[in-house]
Amino acid sequence: MIREVLRVIYDDGLVCKRDVSKKSGVQESTLDGILSLLLSKGYLEIDEKFLDLSRGCMGCPFNSNCMMKNDGEVYLITEKGRRLL
Repeated sequence: MIREVLRVIYDDGLVCKRDVSKKSGVQESTLDGILSLLLSKGYLEIDEKFLDLSRGCMGCPFNSNCMMKNDGEVYLITEKGRRLL
């Protein structure tokens, strides 16, 4: 399950939690725990440059259909995460 989440993020690049949940078959509530674990173990990191961008999206009329919507965080797979895959 953990590798499947990593694989979806790696293959799809910028994805929102909802998309990762659908493609990996993991419920969003469970996904939060998996993402926290992957972050704490160094398999993922948060791309800080997208945090301000996502906050600015809140008032955008295209927010619900935008491909850049990422629930406030963009995850990057680290070298350690790539090795796990």
